[in-house]
Amino acid sequence: MTRGLLALLPLSLALLTGCDPAAGIVRRTRVPFMPEPARVGMVIRTTPGIDDVQYQHSEGNRPDANQIHTFHYRGGSNVYGTLQFVIDSKKHVELSQSHLRLGSVSQDIIDATHPVMLQIEVGLEQTCGLTNLQNSIIERCYRVKCP
Repeated sequence: MTRGLLALLPLSLALLTGCDPAAGIVRRTRVPFMPEPARVGMVIRTTPGIDDVQYQHSEGNRPDANQIHTFHYRGGSNVYGTLQFVIDSKKHVELSQSHLRLGSVSQDIIDATHPVMLQIEVGLEQTCGLTNLQNSIIERCYRVKCP
């Protein structure tokens, strides 16, 4: 997804949901390749603060999303996040981490989830070879304060 399309995300969600726009945090960047899903899952599972990880893989025929690898994770009472790799028809790979909900999101959840997101990204750099990940991430917060 291009940066221009990323900027339209809150407006699109607001239009789709009427008066109840999305709230939360999104961190994203383009990466050079999709790491092995088992390795990504291991990075998330071994990150302090994570208790559970669920993996989904879907394939589509849209030009902007031929393959989607989704890892939903949670931990403790306030850590909830989703890590996704979206591969388009040109084999471009976009990584995103998010916690978005319609309506409102507790700032406590954002404050607890954000450091875990950062730890996952460090793990992906060190274990999966996604170099310079931390420096290339674009972070956006919607209706919450960015930590």
